[in-house]
Amino acid sequence: MIYTFFCLMLLLLSGCAFMDMSTQDTAVPIHPDLLCAAVYATQAIDLADTYYMEGPEELDPDVVDVDVMSGYKLGLGIFPRVDLIFNVADYSKKSTDQGYNGEQAYMNYKSEHFELGIKYLVGRDKNIYFSVLPSVYVVNSSAIGRKKDGTMVDFDYFTRGIETQALLTYKPSQYFSLTTVARANFNSIDKDINGTVYKALRSNSFGFRANMRLSYKFIHITPETGIETITIVHGKIIDKVIHSLGVGFQF
Repeated sequence: MIYTFFCLMLLLLSGCAFMDMSTQDTAVPIHPDLLCAAVYATQAIDLADTYYMEGPEELDPDVVDVDVMSGYKLGLGIFPRVDLIFNVADYSKKSTDQGYNGEQAYMNYKSEHFELGIKYLVGRDKNIYFSVLPSVYVVNSSAIGRKKDGTMVDFDYFTRGIETQALLTYKPSQYFSLTTVARANFNSIDKDINGTVYKALRSNSFGFRANMRLSYKFIHITPETGIETITIVHGKIIDKVIHSLGVGFQF
């Protein structure tokens, strides 16, 4: 019974354009080290839901889906104050159920998020660091399948955007740091809904994050939590709690 309900809820998902909104970083530059890399899991929001339209997507003007996304982050210390940050995140899910007409209903969801940014150390006062991290990103997504009523679904989304983050870190020792982050992003979403193309649909969100980094030698772990405020175009303004957890190394 629970499994059937879970599958049904998956089949009712409106779109699939999940974006990684975690920070998983600190204001501290990588230099004098050269490389910092991490893998992480994060809650991500569905960008397709941030622009409400009536139609086959079955969107809701006051709901934004959240699901878990896996990610990989790579940082290069190219100058004493400057890091080059690249991250990629991936989301995929498949579901099946019995349709009303006896045919199998199924949905395949997929999102890929690629982001490139430059982190710059604005200033430091003893154990306190302040950095900014502007980035550009793309999210390529799709939802393909057949719903319970037999309707075929072929949704494609392509999102381009810019993101800016301000990071403030307190690092009293080499083993521990606390970071607070203010972030905002601006999206331009192209939607192809069963062959009908809607271009340049724009949405945005902003939020705050806090993380704690625990380090030992070259290994670190970073639990993070925060809140995201999302303005649904033609809908409501809602808040979502975002959690993430990363494990990485630096040398």
